[in-house]
Amino acid sequence: MAHDLAMAAAPHLAASPLASDEWTGRGRAPAGAARVALVVAGLLALVAASCLAAYVLYSSAAHRRLDRELTESVQRVQAATLLRNGRVVTAWIDDRETLRAYSGVYWQVATAAPAPPAEPLGLTPLATSRSLWDATLPPPAVADLRAARPGQTVFYDAPGPVGQRLRVAFVRGEAADGAPAVYLAARDTTGLQREAAGFAARTMGGAGALGLAAGALFLRRRRA
Repeated sequence: MAHDLAMAAAPHLAASPLASDEWTGRGRAPAGAARVALVVAGLLALVAASCLAAYVLYSSAAHRRLDRELTESVQRVQAATLLRNGRVVTAWIDDRETLRAYSGVYWQVATAAPAPPAEPLGLTPLATSRSLWDATLPPPAVADLRAARPGQTVFYDAPGPVGQRLRVAFVRGEAADGAPAVYLAARDTTGLQREAAGFAARTMGGAGALGLAAGALFLRRRRA
């Protein structure tokens, strides 16, 4: 009799909450692990997005600062240069970096030979900084050169000597004899790129540490 009652109650006991994985907690492990994985993935995505945004903002600010410095440099070149009959009378730039070969700081004065609209303007270098040694600055694009207004500072990127990557500014002007002139100033951006990469690495390290700390705190609260 007792045996028959036990056999009859066994199916109900197996189906009851007391005997189920949900009651014992064994069924919650996969769901809990999935939630933890989602939280960690979200933290990592937030860290990556924050680092990318910080790098973009820092790099943009650094390039704006460089463009301001180049604007001042090319204005000094223009102010210190006097052209007569296609010859540079004076072009002294008081910058020690422009006297050291391949220092990464350069200037150049050139004349722009008039040409029909369908033909490119020809640039003839008249004077270059000692830092360029026997090299010259790459000319700007023909379209930029033609579109530039006199006195307007225009920027472009170009390869430099000894494998450098240059940021160049140029201004179109007019020589004393009325001949068109182009004044250029350039700086190597290798240091700027290295500085931006270092900032991104430091930001990623700090953000990663904060993300790990937040993840550890989340897990501790889950276990408590």
